[in-house]
Amino acid sequence: IQEYSHWAHVKWDCTYHIVFCPKFRKKIIYGKYKKQLWAIITDLLKELKVEKLEGHLMIDHIHLQVKIPPSMSVSNFMWHLKWKSAIRLHNKYASRPIRTTNKSFWSTGYFVRTTGLDVDMINSYIRNQEDKDKLQDWNQMDMNF
Repeated sequence: IQEYSHWAHVKWDCTYHIVFCPKFRKKIIYGKYKKQLWAIITDLLKELKVEKLEGHLMIDHIHLQVKIPPSMSVSNFMWHLKWKSAIRLHNKYASRPIRTTNKSFWSTGYFVRTTGLDVDMINSYIRNQEDKDKLQDWNQMDMNF
């Protein structure tokens, strides 16, 4: 039996699988940004009262499976998440002060899908994607020799 979140007069399950990446798909999420970026995203999810079900930082994109309250649109959530995280990253790592309007880190688009009853399958996919990518890279290297 599926459990739903609820408020006084509403029962809901607004679960989404979201994928987004940095500008120009730069492979900079790993390295010095990874731990700090994950901490920033986690803090922002708490501020927005969005429940994280699963999440993983890949080298050039991020997977999140989240429960967004029905009072907030996905586009509003993504705008807030990208905007605030970019500002916090720039404030921490920028070598010189820059205006807020120039603080861009994320590409403008994102992928979103409602999960429906496929929650377990998507959680498994998010958890195991990095291993599958490494295996695929390894197999491609073997074919080149």
